Formats: sequence, C-alpha cells, structure tokens
Amino acid sequence: MDNSQTARSNAHLRVAFSSDEAGAAQALPPDRAEAELKAIKEAFARVEAEAKAALAAENRAYAEARARSLAEAQASAEKAAAHAVQERIRATEAALAATHARIAAEEQAGQASAAHTEAMEREAAALSARAEAEAQAQRAAEDRARLEEEAGTLAERRRREDEALAALSRAAAEEARQMLESASESRERQMQAMEQLRYQVLQREAAERAAIAEATARVKLEASIEHALKERERLEQETREHAQQRAQAEAEAARAAAEHHAAEI
Repeated sequence: MDNSQTARSNAHLRVAFSSDEAGAAQALPPDRAEAELKAIKEAFARVEAEAKAALAAENRAYAEARARSLAEAQASAEKAAAHAVQERIRATEAALAATHARIAAEEQAGQASAAHTEAMEREAAALSARAEAEAQAQRAAEDRARLEEEAGTLAERRRREDEALAALSRAAAEEARQMLESASESRERQMQAMEQLRYQVLQREAAERAAIAEATARVKLEASIEHALKERERLEQETREHAQQRAQAEAEAARAAAEHHAAEI
C-alpha cells in the first residue's frame, strides 16, 4: 500500500466516522455519545497507525531484499574476475613452459648438428689426401664461421623470445592489476549505492513519521474543534432556555399584574 492509498483509506474512514458521529449524536445521550465518539477516534487512530507501520515494514523489507541482491551480484562479479585472472595466469605459465621447451629442443638440435659436422670433417680429413689439406682447412674455417653465425642467430632468437615472454608477462600482470582495480571500483560503487539506498530508506521513514505526527495533530485539532462546537451549542441551548424562562416569568408577572389590576377595579 502506497501513501495515496493510505490517504484514500483515511478519507473513507473519516467520512464513515462523520456519518457515525452524526447518528450517534442524535441517538445516544450526551455522555454516552461523547464516550462512543472518543472510542471511534481511538479506533481510527489505531487503524491509521497500523497502516503506516505496515507500509514502513514493506518499504524496509524491499530495501533489505534490494541490498541483498546487490551484494550477491557483487560477490558473483568478484568471483568471476578472480577466476578469469587465474585462467590468464595459468595460460601464461603454459606459454612460458612451451617456449622454454622449444628453446631447449633447438639447442639440442644445434649441438647434434655441430657434432655431426665435426665427425664428417674428421672423416673427410682422414680420407683426403695431403693435397687437399688447404681446401679442408678452408672448408673448416667456413664451417666454423657458419656455426658461429648460427649460434649468433640462435642467441638473437632466444633473446627476442625472452623479450617477448617478458612483455607477455608484463601485459598479463597489467591486465590482472586492471581487473582487480575494476573489481575494487565496482565494489566501491556497490557500497555507495547501498549507502544511498539506506539514506533513502531513512528519509522515507522520517517522512512517514512526520506524516503520522501530522495526522495525529490533525485528529487532535478536529477533536478540539468538535468539542468547541458542542460547547457552543450547549451554551446557546442554555441561553435559549434562560430566555424562554425569563419570557415565561415576565408573562406570568404581566398576567398577575393584570389580574391584580382587574381585581382593584
């Protein structure tokens, strides 16, 4: 029930109360009518207070349910964010392990290739004639230069991969930090929304208390006005009765004077 419905119910109660009051004033003695009127007013005040209390309870229940829903949504969001961060960390660790394994395999392949080349050179040196010694030395020099170049290329590739891994780790850490900051900001906004909701509930309760106080004061004022009207009616009735008694006494005095005058004549 909202405030407009409460106001309409109160208006209906006041109309019924006015009709009952008029009938009771005509059908009951003054003392009993006043007692009945007081009882009716007290019943009306109780009904209005219960309606206000029920409305306040419904508003509080709604605010509490809304706060619980917001808290559950925040907890779910934080849980999802933490899970996403863990998944990204695991993916980064797996990528690092795969890269290290690939580098180790390439190093082993390079070592095997170097060993095989050296064996071939030794076999060629053993089978070649002395005349081919210079050519063999030249080929050996070329092979060494090629191996050094391959080793340099492998080292450069490893350096680039290390840099890429470091950049990937930094990006993952930055993304995790941003996600945590976003979750923290979302939680702070949630707390602000809950505080705003609590403030609105307090304002609504204060407004309801003010409305109840105003209604109570209005009922008291109406009772005072009604009492004053009844007192005025009573005084007017007494004045009319006194006037009638005085007119009757004057008429009796005039009649007695006329009879006395007639007797003297």
